[in-house]
Amino acid sequence: MRTLARTPGFTLIAIIVMALGIGATTALFTVVRSVLLNPLPYPNSSRLISLYESENASTRSVASPWMPVAGGVFQEWQRATRNTAEMALTSPWQNYNVSASGGQLPESISAAWVSWNFFRVLGVAPALGRDFLASDDQSNAQASAILSNAFWKRRFGADPNVIGKSIYLDARPYTIIGVMPASFTWNFNSKNQLWTAAGHESPYLMGVVDDHEFLVVARLAPGATLGGLASQVDTVQHNIKLAHPDPAVHTRAIGRPLLDDLVEDFKTPLYVLLAATICVLLIACLNVANLLVARSAARQKDLAIRAALGGTRWRLIREHLTESFVLSIAGGILGLLLAWAALAWLQHSKIDLARAQEVHLNWWALAFVIAISTLTGL
Repeated sequence: MRTLARTPGFTLIAIIVMALGIGATTALFTVVRSVLLNPLPYPNSSRLISLYESENASTRSVASPWMPVAGGVFQEWQRATRNTAEMALTSPWQNYNVSASGGQLPESISAAWVSWNFFRVLGVAPALGRDFLASDDQSNAQASAILSNAFWKRRFGADPNVIGKSIYLDARPYTIIGVMPASFTWNFNSKNQLWTAAGHESPYLMGVVDDHEFLVVARLAPGATLGGLASQVDTVQHNIKLAHPDPAVHTRAIGRPLLDDLVEDFKTPLYVLLAATICVLLIACLNVANLLVARSAARQKDLAIRAALGGTRWRLIREHLTESFVLSIAGGILGLLLAWAALAWLQHSKIDLARAQEVHLNWWALAFVIAISTLTGL
């Protein structure tokens, strides 16, 4: 360390170069692990499946085979697969105007329609109150709503007595029956502030087979498989098409794991970015190695004196290894700070990235920095 301190310019440049490489790689490793590899924050999330309507490739008019589902189609799928999976639906693209109340200004908020069993299929229960019942999901039911934790805190000051109170949505009274936990998020639209029952909000859409408004999620029963469920709903969809030959009714049904559905559009770009940052790290190692080689050439007299004083080849190599580890460890510490800053920017920049709210440094990231710092030192 005294030797490095005698050449502060070289030492600072080497540490900064290593920090940039290690920081970028750590940040991308954390993003890839959090977004693509971590299980979803629901119980037994590997059994959660997304289902879509689709068309044969030869007749499909759009590039994507994954098409939203009609409410009437969902009802048919649900009846035919009761022993294979429990299905729920959501339309997470709704908006409500919240009326002024209690000194609060009116506002427009993002919301979602859901079937009564939506939260049960995900395996999540409200933190306050209850979730929807089948009776809430009827056209003649009393209007009810479940609030997000953030909306409850912002609009109601985290009032624990909010259950049973009314909130006016589009100038109509809704009874607040529940508040979701702060950890709950639905990644297809993480901006949803509240949820209402789809059957109550739009009984017409829940009965038609040619108006595609919903996303369908299913939880596989024990022993059931994705392939078996997809085959069942595909057969049901074929029969629906035969009964309703309207062009707006789709021919097929397909499914995939919910995690794949959430991250599919980001998988290739994130892996490419991770590969690119690994290349940046290798370039950083090469640059620092070149600096060390040039520095060693200038230290030939110093090495000769050490050898004359009895320094063995292994002792001299060990000194150089120690110097490399000091540089890489210092670069790793600074790189960890750079990675933290990059991920904090990601959280606050509202980038359209699935599961972005779940990306943060943890013990895995720390272990990765230790490993990568050791490797780069070598």
